[in-house]
Amino acid sequence: MLLTCLDFGLSITKHNSIINFLSSYAKSKNVMLTLHTCWNKDMFLDKLLDFSKIANYGNDYATFVSTHTHIFQKYSFNNLLIIIDLNNCPKAWSSLLQMNQTDSFAAPAKYLIFIDNIADIESTIRNFTIYPSSDILIAEKHASDYKLHGIYRINAISDLIWENYGYWSCEHGLVEYLKKYPPSQRRHDLKQQNLKVMIRITNNDTWNHLEDFRYTSVDGFTKLSYGASKCLFEYCNANVTYLGTEFFGYKDKTGNYNGIVGALMRGEIDTSGSPMFTRIERVPLITYMTMQSPYYIKFILKKPPLSYVKNIFFSAFDYKVWAAVIVSFVVLVIVSLFIYNTEAKQAKINFQSKLTISDVILVSLEVLSQQGTYMDFQRMSSRILILTFLVAFFFIFIAYSGNIVAMLQAQVELKSTKELVDSRLDLGAEDINFMQLFLSQDTDAVGKQVYQKIGENGYYPLAVGMEKVRKGFFAYHAELAEAYYYMREKYTNNEMCCLQEVEGYFQYLRGYSVTRKRSPYKEIFKTGLLKVDEYGLKLRHYNLWYIKPICHTKGSNVGSVGLIECRMAFFLLIYGTLISMLFLLAERIIHYTQTTL
Repeated sequence: MLLTCLDFGLSITKHNSIINFLSSYAKSKNVMLTLHTCWNKDMFLDKLLDFSKIANYGNDYATFVSTHTHIFQKYSFNNLLIIIDLNNCPKAWSSLLQMNQTDSFAAPAKYLIFIDNIADIESTIRNFTIYPSSDILIAEKHASDYKLHGIYRINAISDLIWENYGYWSCEHGLVEYLKKYPPSQRRHDLKQQNLKVMIRITNNDTWNHLEDFRYTSVDGFTKLSYGASKCLFEYCNANVTYLGTEFFGYKDKTGNYNGIVGALMRGEIDTSGSPMFTRIERVPLITYMTMQSPYYIKFILKKPPLSYVKNIFFSAFDYKVWAAVIVSFVVLVIVSLFIYNTEAKQAKINFQSKLTISDVILVSLEVLSQQGTYMDFQRMSSRILILTFLVAFFFIFIAYSGNIVAMLQAQVELKSTKELVDSRLDLGAEDINFMQLFLSQDTDAVGKQVYQKIGENGYYPLAVGMEKVRKGFFAYHAELAEAYYYMREKYTNNEMCCLQEVEGYFQYLRGYSVTRKRSPYKEIFKTGLLKVDEYGLKLRHYNLWYIKPICHTKGSNVGSVGLIECRMAFFLLIYGTLISMLFLLAERIIHYTQTTL
């Protein structure tokens, strides 16, 4: 416990009861004490040293302010307990008035005010800015005991509300009736207080569909959070006036903030009904309270065919099978060369005077591809050889063709954003006002690649982006609830079964409920939102909102074979033709040289 004592110079006579009371009240709490009293410093502080340590001293309110500027930086503001003794202490009364003028009663500072007669202070504090978040206790003296009163008002024009907080006596010690109930819980009934709440609206028709879960593709974030906000204001028993704006809050050309942030800074509204993302420049301007439901933004894409990421002509067989095929082919070439030349020599048959290695390779390729052969074999040995390899390669050919057909219909799932960026798929993003801003400010290497690959012209409205997804080879960075709604309305079951999601730039994106700085209802809003979450109301609303389309029966993915699947065949045709033309040119040059010489 830390003690700051501001002594106003008056001697004390009997403070044993105060010492005992403070010992009971503060000893069990991890608080920092600041005293605004006329107690004798030397006599009083010696007794306080038993349960506290002294930080520094002052003698007026100016010292109080300067002292606390240092203390607030060093210690948690939540642990501050300011003790004011108004009995026969004019300077303490002066400090109390100045605290009210500087709005010092706002949470989270705590106040303990000593007074002999409660009537002496009623008229003074009647118009004080003591709101539900204020934590002020008045200790009224009754003989050697103290009765504790809590006070607050709903708004600036309402009457003060008095609470029977408890009492302290030498016989029973400290008795706190409301100890288990902090101000934010026991004062949540705002008694139909009128609150102004601003939400982000980009389409005026949204006002008609805040609760019916329709048109989730329009102002989805606001509609998603409206249910939790409504439960909060019902918990607070408050009347709500909703205002609309197009922006969350960004600096305009004059340097002022527009949208929700600007309205909170100017005190035009009490809180926001649309959660906001955390941004460093907004932290000093508004108060972030609790996280709301997650706002999922991911890449949605049609699963690319396997041929798009792998060479299916080589992937059809395992490397061991390819090795066996190559060995068999080499054996066929060697044995065929020996048998063919032996047969021609013995039978004196002129195939081409004598078969060369290129002739035998050509014949072996004909056998391997099940195309037959142009040569007529006369001996039984050569015929048995050809028949054996034709049958063997026939089964290999069937297996290869079957795998090719299966792989043409196969699709592959990309596992990460890195794989998506490295693929040949085009990337795009939903045309939302904050999307390009957030992507452009990413410092992660993959995030920068995503932003560069999307480009300046890669932002599309939802309908355009989802239609590009339907055609394939395109990944769309969009808000899931809006995309789900479009898929349920426009996509067939088989098309939905072919889709997948990949974590986008936002690994997780949660909006925070916000209110203005030093709001008198901040703690009530915060506690209420936590209760809404604890009771499962927010989760229920979330589950009704994010209804993912279900793939009931996945049919076969039959489609036309495109250039991507056949590209290797065309590459082989082109390269083979080029090599053939090169050899033809070399032959012509050699022939021309020989005839000329």
